[in-house]
Amino acid sequence: MNERMTPYLNSDKLSDTQLWLLAPSAMLTVLNAQRHDMLFPLRDEDTPEDRADTKRCLDQDWDVTDAKTLAETVEFLHQAPPLWQAMQGWHPYSSDEYQVLHQGDWPDSLKNLLTMVEQYGCSMPAGDLAWHLGRCAWVVRSACQVGYIDEDDAWKLLTENGNRIARAFNSWAEFGMSYAIGAQYFRSQRFNAESIQRYRSHLTTLLTHPDSPWVRLPWEAYTPEDVEEAVSG
Repeated sequence: MNERMTPYLNSDKLSDTQLWLLAPSAMLTVLNAQRHDMLFPLRDEDTPEDRADTKRCLDQDWDVTDAKTLAETVEFLHQAPPLWQAMQGWHPYSSDEYQVLHQGDWPDSLKNLLTMVEQYGCSMPAGDLAWHLGRCAWVVRSACQVGYIDEDDAWKLLTENGNRIARAFNSWAEFGMSYAIGAQYFRSQRFNAESIQRYRSHLTTLLTHPDSPWVRLPWEAYTPEDVEEAVSG
């Protein structure tokens, strides 16, 4: 995965607060080999072809075609994630009860969900929240790149998103683990050792690579009170 990490140059001279607000999108950004250190999630140059590709992605994968549909998508991603609700209902089960459930004639997707709740539930109270908030940061960055919103509005949305993240998690490692849980849940029908390894590789890269925003920026570099600096730049 290291070859996918783009150089961390900060040529736009963004503040640490602004860079921190971009960093939650890192799992999706590194998957796409895009830049972590500028508002637009570019692969290389901001070309018409790149903007067209981003527009297609926003339309086909997110139903985002303008500022209104972006606002609707942000609101959707900020709702309570489904795995969180499932975890709250299944926490009381004991290890023996989980074993009985695993032996039942359930679809593989449900058994996979049981495995995730059993393994992560008690240690990850935020569940898969990072899966939603991390992707939200990427969608906002992309919508700004293609002109659906201006940069001021993008920073305001990223700040709102960042405040939710800062209040829910205590480290990039915890945030990244929650994101990986969400990815596994979203793809629960294909949850297997290969998918676990893929997201473990992404997570390891972001927690160790010198050009990773999660290495460059301490978790403590941002607090929910840093709103004015992020918006005003």
